Amino acid sequence: LCSMDLSEEQYRDAKIAFVSNLNGSTKEEVLVVLTVIPASILLHRLTYNIVACRAPSTFSGKHQYWIECALEFVMLCLPVLLSVTLPADMVLTTMLALSLVAYFISSSSIPSYPSPSPISALSSTRKPFLDEYRAYMMLLTCVAILAVDFHIFPRRFAKTETFGVSLMDMGVGSVVLSGALVSKQARQGLKSLATAVSNALKKERVYEAISSSPVLLHPGPKRGHAYKDSPRPVLRRPPLQAPSSLKLEEQAPVNRLALVWAAVRSNGPLCIIGLIRLLLTRSTNYQEHVSEYGLHWNFFFTLFGVSVAIALVNPPAQYAALIGAAILVVYQILLTKFGLQDYILNAPRVDLISANKEGLGSLFGYTAIFLVGMTLGAVLFTRHATISRWRHVCLGFFATSVCAWGVVFLCEGYLGIYVSRRMANLPYVLLVVAYNTFLMGLFISISIVTRPVPSHLLAAINRNQLLIFLLANVSTGIINLSMRTLYASDMQAFVVLTLYLLALSLTAVILERKDITIKF
Repeated sequence: LCSMDLSEEQYRDAKIAFVSNLNGSTKEEVLVVLTVIPASILLHRLTYNIVACRAPSTFSGKHQYWIECALEFVMLCLPVLLSVTLPADMVLTTMLALSLVAYFISSSSIPSYPSPSPISALSSTRKPFLDEYRAYMMLLTCVAILAVDFHIFPRRFAKTETFGVSLMDMGVGSVVLSGALVSKQARQGLKSLATAVSNALKKERVYEAISSSPVLLHPGPKRGHAYKDSPRPVLRRPPLQAPSSLKLEEQAPVNRLALVWAAVRSNGPLCIIGLIRLLLTRSTNYQEHVSEYGLHWNFFFTLFGVSVAIALVNPPAQYAALIGAAILVVYQILLTKFGLQDYILNAPRVDLISANKEGLGSLFGYTAIFLVGMTLGAVLFTRHATISRWRHVCLGFFATSVCAWGVVFLCEGYLGIYVSRRMANLPYVLLVVAYNTFLMGLFISISIVTRPVPSHLLAAINRNQLLIFLLANVSTGIINLSMRTLYASDMQAFVVLTLYLLALSLTAVILERKDITIKF
């Protein structure tokens, strides 16, 4: 049937069928698409260096800011869009080839712009590579949630029905993990017991050095008396006491209910946004893929639920990954041995819990992702004073990725447990960790070999991430209600997606220029 011959109800059913019963892509193809992200960062840094050295007037004058933003949109945002609308391997090969050419050109150039050294950027509190990574995860998510409604977006990249791997499947888990990397607990770094004891012993040695000198209790005569009338000076050593840093201090018990209530209040806007989205989709008869999260659930409720769960667990960053692994193993046992998987996949939706069984069940997996991300973030925020130590951190992330990949293949090849975003099961969580630790290793590698380049656009997106994500959801709904995306040509789809991405980028940049941060 022609699109004009379809009623609204028929078109709605066609849209639901368009995103249903999909089996995803291959793990290798998803990795290629994601690798476009660090490749674009590398190309942007090298190109910026060339332009700044060969034509320094380009980045000067009153329009400097907007010229840089335009360059960033072309080199940082458009590659993300191209990677999900054109063959990703072609995009990646092209960008790597351009980066290689740019490297040889820039290697003979001396930067003419002020830029911190790699070690100072890596060791700073605000790490450029981490901001770039988080902004890119949000950018890719925003592109995908609209692009999936067009034929130009390959069906294999859309969310899978039950089992399988796709780009959008990895996107939701990556958003959760990227938030964990900069959580309050992660920013405190790794404060291990060994480090605490080492610092305490240093204090004790200093204390011993001071206390080993005799103390003159009566050093001289009183005023108005001759020295011979004064009491004879007494030399004593004060008793050596262990410094307070070595004593076990009793800490007040943590009031977990207070922490949970604080998390509910601070993250309440997420729940409100989720409710508003639910009401709008119902009132406009907007298409919904029920098996994605459930009948009433959406990703905003997931973010809210994870925040409350983390407040309830309240682990220190160095042990968060272990706690997350324990939760994940118990959850997987419940899925495979106690019938939870069959309940999530096949139980009828007869009450509020069963109606949202996917969203509620997957909370365990997303909470585990957040806990692992906290420990990874703590590693990044722990002070590493030399490039050599950062190389070890980089190798550690790559090793973590390899180990996670190995366990995923073990689960699928020998245990018969396949990746499922719908349940956020064990192999899904490990695959999210594998992809993101690999990407983070690439970002750190680029930061080691190149000087950081300020990115106004990525900084702006990173500053108001949740607002940009909310605007992306609202814009997606408006575009879907104003045109029949299912029957748009590839050229029409690309133009709409480009304008949509440009509008989000401009909004973020304008807020940055006005020094506005909107928090929910």
